[in-house]
Amino acid sequence: MGFVELRAHTAFSFGDGSASPEALAARAASLGYSAIGITDTADLGGIVRFGLEARRQNLKPIVGAELNIDGCPAAILARSKEGFNNLASLVTRSRVGELSMWKKGDGKKTRGRPRISWQQVAERSEGLQVLTGPASGPIASSLRAGDYRGAERTLCQWRDVFGDRLAVEVQLHHTSGNESALASALIELAERHEHLVGDLALVEALEAGQRIAAGRVIRRNQEDLLQPRILRVFAGNAEGLIVLV
Repeated sequence: MGFVELRAHTAFSFGDGSASPEALAARAASLGYSAIGITDTADLGGIVRFGLEARRQNLKPIVGAELNIDGCPAAILARSKEGFNNLASLVTRSRVGELSMWKKGDGKKTRGRPRISWQQVAERSEGLQVLTGPASGPIASSLRAGDYRGAERTLCQWRDVFGDRLAVEVQLHHTSGNESALASALIELAERHEHLVGDLALVEALEAGQRIAAGRVIRRNQEDLLQPRILRVFAGNAEGLIVLV
């Protein structure tokens, strides 16, 4: 099983990423990746440069974005042309709202604070794969607050819309015991509903049918960097990787 980064951020995620799209693709190639995905924050501005460099490096580019959905971040990946069109629409709506109701000056209200509603995501769900987000994501936030029923309700709500195009995202950067406890709770929830992806777990590969893994570049320690091997990073927790989405 190869390791593939699905949750990388480039410099187009202002304040959250620093690498150029070209540098990210080149680094992935040097680590032997066959594919790499980016989910910049409410931004698709780097995807052309990313896609061109990925092709030069003989990598499969996977395009996505991280969106603030009702106040919580989650990642959305395009699985098809229709999915990309829907993703682009969601990014635009998160920044400017409904274009039919947009008025001059409205952009100042949301500038720097892009967000979108769950209903808007549900209406544009075709062709998209959704990952449930980091520790501040909608499901993880409920678990951290001790609201297990709430986390399960949210997961079921998302599953009703996305079906097998939904995966629970598990991040493990070895920063604290709380992070490990949250990862275990997410894996347990995912196992009950057979939906798991992780910063080091599994998601169905787009258009390929292979298994790929997800991670994120967030610079808290060296575990946040692109990784050459998945099982070394997930040592002691590898059993969670066998759960099917």
